[in-house]
Amino acid sequence: MIAFPPIRVALQGAGYFGRIQQEAWTRIGGATLIAVCDQDRERAAASGAAAFTDLGQMLAATRPDL
Repeated sequence: MIAFPPIRVALQGAGYFGRIQQEAWTRIGGATLIAVCDQDRERAAASGAAAFTDLGQMLAATRPDL
């Protein structure tokens, strides 16, 4: 079996569809949700990942794979 490095995932949006994506990524072995960006910082922080309100800052600070 081939071992792949973990995939570091960042999401844009923590609303309805963002929560669906978050749940889907948690079901994928080897994927780790590292950050969420949303206009509402509290809603982004509810994910348990690093919370941002600015997409550019999130991408620069976390350097996600996906």
